[in-house]
Amino acid sequence: KTKGTVTILPNILSSQYFYIQDETGGIQIYSYGKDFPALCIGDVVLIEGEISDYYNDKRVKISGASDITIVEHSKIVTTKETTIDEITNSVVGQIVTVVGTVTETSGDTFYIHGSGEIKVNIREETAILKPKMKQGDKVRITGVVSRYKDTFQILPFEQSGVTILSSGE
Repeated sequence: KTKGTVTILPNILSSQYFYIQDETGGIQIYSYGKDFPALCIGDVVLIEGEISDYYNDKRVKISGASDITIVEHSKIVTTKETTIDEITNSVVGQIVTVVGTVTETSGDTFYIHGSGEIKVNIREETAILKPKMKQGDKVRITGVVSRYKDTFQILPFEQSGVTILSSGE
């Protein structure tokens, strides 16, 4: 059992999962059958399921909507302002904001460097239009921290989560 505040709804990053977080961290809530109750950002939920992982990204696997109890509505969701080198296992599943310089870009994936380097992956499901960017551009990224195999990445979930602050020219 775990309890947390809904930060990213189902059907934003995937139809099979959403995210919750509390003061200690965040985690993905996964349902193979895509069976979730009507949720709102800020809902405090109690989840009952099985801890699992997907390529080292921890999650709680549920059977269906009956494994989720909405305890409270409209709690404030906070974003953690951090630096790239502070992105470790302790912030996986949390929403963070980082600032960095684009070092590489290809399709809907790019890398930024600040106090370290991190991958930013814009998922097709989000309908985020990646701004035209080039190497050297300074950007602010807000998204959920995910881990795929041994690589940390940030997954923006709304258009305002990818902002070019200044051109590298």
